[in-house]
Amino acid sequence: MPLPSLLPSCRPIVLAADASPAELEATLRALLADEKVDHPVEVFAARTDAFPELADAAQLRWHTPESELPAALSRLADLDGDVAWVVAGVRVPAGGLHRLQATLHAEPRIASASPLCATDPMYSPADAGRPLPMDPDALDAWLQAHASPLPVELPAPLACCGVLRKEAIAALTVGELEGTARWPRALSRAGWLHVACTRVLVDALPDSPAAGVASQGALDSTLLAARKYWHDAHPLTGLRWKIGKAVRATRSPVRELEAATGPAPLAVRLHLAHSWGGGLSTWVGDFCEADEGAENLVLRSIGVIGAYGQRLALYRGSESVEPLRVWELGLPIHATAIAHLQYRSVLREIAADFGVDCVIVSSLIGHSLDALRTGLPTVLVAHDHYPFCVAIFAFHGSECRSCDRTRLVDCLARNPGHRFFADVSADDWIALRDAFCSAVRDEAITIVAPSPSVRERWRALMPTLEGARIEVIGHAHSLGPPVPFEPPDDGPLRLIKLGRLSMEKGGEVLEAILPELTGFAHLTLLGCGDEAARLGRLPGVTAIPGFARDELPALIAKARPHLGLQLSVVPETFSYTLSELWHCGVPVLASRIGSLADRIRDGENGYLVETTGTAVLARLKEINAERGALVDLRTRVLAAPTRTREQMVAEYLALLPSDRKRRTPLAPGGFGFGAGQASGSGRVALGPISVDPEVTYLQAARAFARFTLEKAAHSPRLPRPIRRLLGGH
Repeated sequence: MPLPSLLPSCRPIVLAADASPAELEATLRALLADEKVDHPVEVFAARTDAFPELADAAQLRWHTPESELPAALSRLADLDGDVAWVVAGVRVPAGGLHRLQATLHAEPRIASASPLCATDPMYSPADAGRPLPMDPDALDAWLQAHASPLPVELPAPLACCGVLRKEAIAALTVGELEGTARWPRALSRAGWLHVACTRVLVDALPDSPAAGVASQGALDSTLLAARKYWHDAHPLTGLRWKIGKAVRATRSPVRELEAATGPAPLAVRLHLAHSWGGGLSTWVGDFCEADEGAENLVLRSIGVIGAYGQRLALYRGSESVEPLRVWELGLPIHATAIAHLQYRSVLREIAADFGVDCVIVSSLIGHSLDALRTGLPTVLVAHDHYPFCVAIFAFHGSECRSCDRTRLVDCLARNPGHRFFADVSADDWIALRDAFCSAVRDEAITIVAPSPSVRERWRALMPTLEGARIEVIGHAHSLGPPVPFEPPDDGPLRLIKLGRLSMEKGGEVLEAILPELTGFAHLTLLGCGDEAARLGRLPGVTAIPGFARDELPALIAKARPHLGLQLSVVPETFSYTLSELWHCGVPVLASRIGSLADRIRDGENGYLVETTGTAVLARLKEINAERGALVDLRTRVLAAPTRTREQMVAEYLALLPSDRKRRTPLAPGGFGFGAGQASGSGRVALGPISVDPEVTYLQAARAFARFTLEKAAHSPRLPRPIRRLLGGH
């Protein structure tokens, strides 16, 4: 970066076509008080008598009002340097334009350098929708002292303030100068860059036109990443995290939670989950909503196939849209890491900052086994058979009751259910299994199975867990009141199938028997997904691809089913669809496997069948011939007691300590990770210097040189003339 004293002259332009006198006055006073503004200010506004001492200032040149930068530039004939634009209502801190111009000349292809601004979500130093964590002047001073001098590339300049390079202005055609929002894109297409200077924060007066101006409208290039990416992985995320960390050093995040949610919660529980949705997400949501008086945080792994743990996002409760914090994992997690340094740091940060009292693990997909080694009371919910089973469902031709290396190798090669974790070796998966079982034993983790068959299979598959505590706690559901209906007395047998028609859910079995089945029955496929909606074109079949959860009772009543179908070929661990059908008074014909066999008593509250097309058709024909029995089953199902979410949560909490022993930050050793590990920033501390290990030596040397220059320019130990020569005060 060139010496600040060698920067070319920068001409300020103030755009004030729609501004009030007060807004214009605030902007002009800030600019005229800045000793580093050494060029007359071009004011595109109507001359006003509201502040005569300013209106007649020699440093001001008045022009016809303009609100757009291109129009103002086209009317300045003697452009011979960089231009700074400021919309009236924006207050630029002292030295702010000079710092912007220094960033502008950090690289030769930078067209514009913009400051940070809280009113623009793309340029805000706080997460979108959140207020600044401190006074703007105080934050600007903090940024000067602590923010990196390196420019941060963004797709468009800030609309209300910035500095435009002389060469970039010359590169624009006359037609582009006459446009409004076209010039940033025109420069981008010509290879010019737009950057943010993280060492300047401008402040927009409340209710001023500048406060409502945002640069999001410039994000219309098809070459840019989707806006969701900019929301979830914003280039300013690191700076925002650093600011938050500085604030948290003087203000407890636990107090922040209490300010947002009311009185101090009785406990803080951390849930670990994936982001796949399904029954697991339903369970987490039910727990969080029913656990009144406690603060439930959910840490979700987010990624793509082959890298399920690219990112970790922490949410307040399960239905939050905006995460509290987001971490990008430098080393993504394919399935589950046996150990992961950055993941350890993230857990330590969450536990210390939010006062976590216990951990509830619903999934380890995209997580690390370090989640079991926090030293906090921990419960593991067996929603499936992962991470022991690479196919998750523990099914390979038949229900798995054991799996040695030979069977695992065969599963990896021939099991169609093994499609989630490609390119893993048997040896690597066995190592993960062994490490998982060791962690459960060594940390005395309590396992909760949703049904007895799950507990039996976990013990059969993992005999090394013989001494582990495995409790059975059934799930509950949150469906609204059932809508009354009566199945018809005559006509075809009315059947209903909830959920998608995947292979695991018996979709292939059901589709194979449809031609014969629809000869005596009508089938409603509810929530089958778009891929199975084609079946709705067949006679005797109604397909509804999707629905909102609160619509389910009414949709079931509209279908007026005699019987529900639950034909899973893999063993279910609980089955929410069974609970939902029972809740609405629908008996079910289900596979004689897993939790379905645990919960259904054949002939009393439903029917069980071997999951083959022949067996299912034969049993349905018998039921159709004896429809009177369905009336008794329906009466028993409706009379069965409903299990509430509050009951379920109470049974879980009975497994966890009732007293709150942890409200202070935990030392690194408290996680069993050892002392002296790297912090969540991933930087390496060398005495008083912190270095990003991912940068090259040359980048680090240049950054240190810039730091030295800035430090000298503002050092009171140097004579003032030398400090001014270096660009200081």
